[in-house]
Amino acid sequence: MGEKIKSLTKKQKIWLFTIGIVVIAVIVAISVSIIADNNKINLADTYIVKVEGIDTQGTASCQINKKSLETILAQRNIDASKTNTLLTSMKCSLNKTDNLKNGDKITAIITFNDTVARQLNLSFKNTEKVIEVSGLPKGKEIDVFKDLKVTYTGISPEGKVSAVSISRDPFISKINFVSSKDKVSNGDKIMVEAKYTTQEAIAYKALVKETKKTYSVSGLPEYLSKANQLGSRNLSDIKSMSDELIGETLKISTPYFINHIPDLHADPTFTLGDNYSYTNIQLKRAYMYTMKENNNLIILPFKYNAIYTVSSVDIIANGKVVGTTFMTAEIDDAILNKGKLSGTGKNANQFNTEEDIQKSEDERFASSQFNVEPIKIQ
Repeated sequence: MGEKIKSLTKKQKIWLFTIGIVVIAVIVAISVSIIADNNKINLADTYIVKVEGIDTQGTASCQINKKSLETILAQRNIDASKTNTLLTSMKCSLNKTDNLKNGDKITAIITFNDTVARQLNLSFKNTEKVIEVSGLPKGKEIDVFKDLKVTYTGISPEGKVSAVSISRDPFISKINFVSSKDKVSNGDKIMVEAKYTTQEAIAYKALVKETKKTYSVSGLPEYLSKANQLGSRNLSDIKSMSDELIGETLKISTPYFINHIPDLHADPTFTLGDNYSYTNIQLKRAYMYTMKENNNLIILPFKYNAIYTVSSVDIIANGKVVGTTFMTAEIDDAILNKGKLSGTGKNANQFNTEEDIQKSEDERFASSQFNVEPIKIQ
């Protein structure tokens, strides 16, 4: 054998030497690769992708078993505080999570803080895997809004929404229907959402195509916000409420102002012993007040609006008309309900002359806290 080697040419010896070096390099590379691979932490069994729901409406989630990873890292004698930092940074993301159907492919990827992993001399394999969705049961398509009764109560803009299904379907009976708004006004668009759990839908094999539906709010009584909402019919409503307030006030106060009315058509001085009444209440003018948004009043005189009226009234003493006085009346928070106006009567005040009323109005209109609109009375 030695003689054969000696008989080799110089070129053949160089070729054999080169082959030997290559073989050694390959063996070393394989060994290093095996060692490096053995040093990697295999994540394949430490996270799972869970798919539930109904075919075409499946949902996916990913869970990392961090307890299992803690055990693996503890076996490598890694400090617990550093382990916690690494595990906290670990996240599992999915490329698809909703509206899944059988046959869909989902890719799950584990991410982590690379800097911390390098500091701990750790590497990972199988950080990504693809699963195919299967086993989702077929569902029965169902319209959960078919028998839903949406009703509105209260007064706009503080109306309330009630959404109740009268369906006898056992799945729909478990659904909670929730409005997107707590307080509503006429004309509002609200979203009603069907709330139920995935487990409930699976149990009843309910395939819900629509979980939200839009409704328009209408039919609520509403607080008056603009004078142009009033129609001719409402003028009689205003006069009726104003006249009632004036009558209540005159029943009590007439004896105390009658002797101060200018041009009183009587010579004697009237006393508490005389009989008083009134007639011919004439509505002279009316205004509507609303609060400005930037008002700085601590105590508001009304919540939404006030209607202010000015009327003339003939006063009767002992069966005869003896003079004319002037009365103002205020109606707070007037409400329109199916075209009829109502409100809370606040008070009525007496003025001896139109000049006195005008002075009072000027003081009211001078306030920067109110929006004032005249109401057409003819």
